[in-house]
Amino acid sequence: MSVSEKLRPKAETIIGLPVLAVAIVVPPGATLYRSYAPKDKAMALGGPIAAAFASKLGKPEADVGMAATVPRQQGFLALTGDELVYLKKKAIGATPASVLCRWPRGDVELTFDDVGAWSYPGLALAFSDGTSCMVFGEKKWCLDVLAEAANA
Repeated sequence: MSVSEKLRPKAETIIGLPVLAVAIVVPPGATLYRSYAPKDKAMALGGPIAAAFASKLGKPEADVGMAATVPRQQGFLALTGDELVYLKKKAIGATPASVLCRWPRGDVELTFDDVGAWSYPGLALAFSDGTSCMVFGEKKWCLDVLAEAANA
């Protein structure tokens, strides 16, 4: 059973809607972010994913737009039929605790990147206002499953 399948029932209880997929994520500003996405490796890449990551290396107060609403703590991204929901992680254990943020599905595009240039897989969140950010996670944390469900 995948991490997404294990977390789905708890996410559904918290959100109150059927959940298509769930992934554990480390967003910009989280304590572990730089260890998951080293600056030197991200800068060596080109394209919009590297640009999204590069835009998040600065101080959080420099953030603008919808990308600035991404919470600064490790948590979960859950996809429903209408929304992408960011869930807070409990202090102990790897289970969701509460909803921190919601975006309409039409306002965010997810792109999975496992090119091997980073230490861990990444998921680019491109928002409808033109802002973007990159979240990272372990391979077993189902970033790819979340992106597949969002683009199905």
